[in-house]
Amino acid sequence: MKPRVEIFSQGEEVVSGQIVDSNAAWLASRLNDMGFRVIRHSAVGDDLAHLQALLLEIAERADCCVCTGGLGPTVDDLTAEAVSYAFQRPLLLDEEALSQIQAYFKQRQREMAASNIKQALLPEGSIRLDNHWGTAPGFAIQFKQCWFYFMPGVPSEMKQMFNHSITPRLRHDFTLNPDTLIILRLLGLGESDIQQKLSDWTLPDKVRLGFRTTADDIEVKLFFPAAFNESERGKVVNALAAYLGDSVYCIETGGRHTSLHAMIAESLQQKNLQLTLIESISSGAISARFAGHSCLRLAQIYPNLDGVWADKSMKYVAHELAEPVLALADNIVCLVQLYTDEKQQLFSYLKGSSGEICHERFLTGTIEQKQQRATIVALDLIRTYLKK
Repeated sequence: MKPRVEIFSQGEEVVSGQIVDSNAAWLASRLNDMGFRVIRHSAVGDDLAHLQALLLEIAERADCCVCTGGLGPTVDDLTAEAVSYAFQRPLLLDEEALSQIQAYFKQRQREMAASNIKQALLPEGSIRLDNHWGTAPGFAIQFKQCWFYFMPGVPSEMKQMFNHSITPRLRHDFTLNPDTLIILRLLGLGESDIQQKLSDWTLPDKVRLGFRTTADDIEVKLFFPAAFNESERGKVVNALAAYLGDSVYCIETGGRHTSLHAMIAESLQQKNLQLTLIESISSGAISARFAGHSCLRLAQIYPNLDGVWADKSMKYVAHELAEPVLALADNIVCLVQLYTDEKQQLFSYLKGSSGEICHERFLTGTIEQKQQRATIVALDLIRTYLKK
């Protein structure tokens, strides 16, 4: 059974919505990858009684708790004090912690305020976690069956301390058997469409299926237990990919992720093709994806079609715009996207030496939503063309 971990964030700015708790999301991802089962995210403001109560609750239900915030020098930084009261461990001056804080200020030629001494007061019996990136040391302490790890809330300091100080301790203190996560990335299908397609798909025992919609695509996630046979795992993944068909554009393992536009750029370069873009509603969003890639030869923005070429079909207009560009070289692939605001209609046209592809769809929503959808349609069209 996976160890249960809870993520605990302290600070009035978190619970009031003044800042987004990005620390919790970052930690959850890493703890999950390590083999923990993240059971809860909790946040408490600058209230000593509430902090004590939550610490005692966590000690009853979790094997591990990773905490951020409340280790600063000011009166509203209450984490160490709350631990002291909740676990009945008096705060003691850690001379090494104080020495490190003093050295931090001396190195920067600044005078240390007396209030910083507070940061060197750690609960009796705790293990100091050195902070080489700021003034607030962290600490680890066990209460009942739960190990607590406390870190500063500043993201840059927290991440360094977690990677360098806490991760080795977690691997030492717990038996971890992480799942193997494999992600199939899809375009052209919605979550409900995928769920319907998979309604009669039977997964092996203990293999879990998950979905996630991103701005660019849909993720179908397969979680395999650590002991699952590697060869059988490959068969399951390949069978599912074949079942989902051409909508699958990428299969990722080991947390690696290559964006769709980067994959397209690599494929264009391998085929010695140059991409030219004539955009409309996307307003440069497509070409921005290929910024810095040598495969992008030309990009321009064309106005919406309302009142322009009124007596011509959208395909005719796209063809007329593409031909002069295609005449520049034999290895050019030209994408033209046209849009009419009056009809909310997007017309995508792609042509190269291997032929042409057309695609029509209606766009609704905000201008930002239209731009995002037009960009994804364009990328999918290029992907489809390159598979020929």
